[in-house]
Amino acid sequence: MNRMVNVTLATVLMALGLASCWPSIPSARADDSDGRDIPPAFSPFEYLVGQWKGQAMPKNTAQSFRGWPEKHNWAWTFVSGKPTGLSVSIQGSKVLADGKLSYDAGRKLYRLDGHAPKPAGAPITFEGKLNSTGKSLVLEQVAAGPASRGASAPGKLRLTIWPNSNFIRYTMAVDRKEPDAVQFSHAIEVGLTKEGESLAGGTTASDRPRCVVTGGSATMTVTYNGQTFPLCCTGCRDEFNENPEKYIKKAKLMAQSAGAKKASRSAPTRVSRFEDAFSDDVVAEPAKPKARRSMKTTRAKNLRAQKKPAVETDSEPDDEKPAGKDERASSGATSKPRATPSASRAANLLQIGRNLEKSGKTEAALSYYRRIAKDFASTPAAKTARQRIKAIETD
Repeated sequence: MNRMVNVTLATVLMALGLASCWPSIPSARADDSDGRDIPPAFSPFEYLVGQWKGQAMPKNTAQSFRGWPEKHNWAWTFVSGKPTGLSVSIQGSKVLADGKLSYDAGRKLYRLDGHAPKPAGAPITFEGKLNSTGKSLVLEQVAAGPASRGASAPGKLRLTIWPNSNFIRYTMAVDRKEPDAVQFSHAIEVGLTKEGESLAGGTTASDRPRCVVTGGSATMTVTYNGQTFPLCCTGCRDEFNENPEKYIKKAKLMAQSAGAKKASRSAPTRVSRFEDAFSDDVVAEPAKPKARRSMKTTRAKNLRAQKKPAVETDSEPDDEKPAGKDERASSGATSKPRATPSASRAANLLQIGRNLEKSGKTEAALSYYRRIAKDFASTPAAKTARQRIKAIETD
């Protein structure tokens, strides 16, 4: 009895300790050696981390063809060595010069606190959430601030951010609602491409080294004591420099874990965000050794044909019956039931969903789980998919 009380008390104390941390979001990681340390609320935006360049175009104006270049730099922000949000700095923007994206777990809202471009440089705040598809972040200005450069009157702004299907491009749309207007109207649209990426393909995130701080796809490096370590952003660079020994140790654990996993599986399968989590990808099934069975059957038929007299009958000859049917019937052996094509396809889709969920792409994983539950409801994979949907949606 005392033991049960002690265990319960320890559990309560642990829960209270976790609840006091800011923000109250657990880290999304497979295990410590796997190296992933991304807050679940920010896993849909992991693709943003890094440097981007593109072109902004004004909308609904007579000079909509006259755009301007912009550069965006997204990086992780840290509190006590843990990533808690994202920061962004923008060159060339007419709306936002910088900002910090955080998550309010109690209100379930994202908040972007930033500054308008100079010379005004006034504080500006947006709040919002992911849309129903889980792909677009929609943020509305909390309170009307000063007019952006070039605007004649103040108004309320709305930012919408979404990636393209392979996550090497993203769009930031700026909408404006004037004080006397009922709805927002399009103002600016910025299309950006991640630096170092090609729309025609090339190196993917799964091909790159892993960041020793967050475990994300590395796009830069830092050198310490003659050793080079991969990092994903300037925020991780600053965090590494704060405590290099911690991340050197973590890098060794990640390398050991990667080596052990590579040795333990003969045919690894993985899905990266560059394989388009929103498309209809499936994992190819291994080829069945039909040819070998066919050769054995042919030899057996030839032997039976040699032993039988060449007499024509009206009945079906034995050697025309399905291969191996008589032998199995006479020995009393029962054949093992094979999975139906639907069950095999559902299992393949389930594996993709699991890989996406493990890599932090929960919304993309949900799209696969929901498809399995809907289109393959009677398969064993559908039961697991429904369990994962319930677990994610109640998280």
